Amino acid sequence: EIIKDTPYLVSFFYPFWMALGVFGGIVVLVIARQYYEGKNWARGVALLCFSLPAMGGAYMLVPAINFTGFGKYVIYAMIISLLGLIPYFTIILGEKAALKNKLWGAFVFLMLGIQGAHSFANGHAAMRIQWMHPARPAWAPGTWVLWLGAQVMWLGTICIILSIYYLGFRKKAGWYLATIGGATTMLANYWVHLVRGTTSDYILGGSLGLIVLVLMLIPAISKTLYDEPEAVSA
Repeated sequence: EIIKDTPYLVSFFYPFWMALGVFGGIVVLVIARQYYEGKNWARGVALLCFSLPAMGGAYMLVPAINFTGFGKYVIYAMIISLLGLIPYFTIILGEKAALKNKLWGAFVFLMLGIQGAHSFANGHAAMRIQWMHPARPAWAPGTWVLWLGAQVMWLGTICIILSIYYLGFRKKAGWYLATIGGATTMLANYWVHLVRGTTSDYILGGSLGLIVLVLMLIPAISKTLYDEPEAVSA
């Protein structure tokens, strides 16, 4: 009963992520000149746009495996993800910076993308149970926590996705968004796992959020991701 709506949710969210990828491709074409002219804001826009198909493809993997097995649809999802990942890391590693800083940057942006996709997928799973449980509108035992798994987790996911944009053009706002997103998705995932504990998906999501949070709280790493604002004179 509680999984019968999954095909309906997938039939919405697959085209939704595909549309985001197409939209991102159009945006990249429009701002391509500004990017090649070295405009800092254009780097952030490009990273955000290329992260969309990467995260969308990653999200598509689990439903594809669950409903079709390791067949052609899994390959399609991987191709979609790679179409975003290749230019995503090309931009990051092509930055004029020390090799160590570029490698840390690549790892941070990788974790942001993974957590964005994973928390979105976990929010999807929580929402389908929340919507289709036979006990609704009452809370069945152990399901009251699912509002954390869906709504709160998706709010954290939005922060993480936006942090890619802001860190992409080296703004400290990206650090705040990544820190908020990491803390929010960590809390939501761990809390759902503690109450339900039916799968390892939520403990994995909480651990990914913890990694993002820790990376943001290590000054030697986080301060390589943004430029400190100039002091304002009195």
